[in-house]
Amino acid sequence: MGLESLISVARGTSPADLLFVNARVINTFSAEIELANVAICGDRIAGVGDY
Repeated sequence: MGLESLISVARGTSPADLLFVNARVINTFSAEIELANVAICGDRIAGVGDY
């Protein structure tokens, strides 16, 4: 997986290899646990949000 495919997944124009739906993610600014979708591309996190 190259940088172009990672960016494409992060932008939402290509599907993620793996998608964790309603994952518990720690917000390090507010110290709260939030539910979010986490998109994975290859061995990297492509993004957190609506995917």
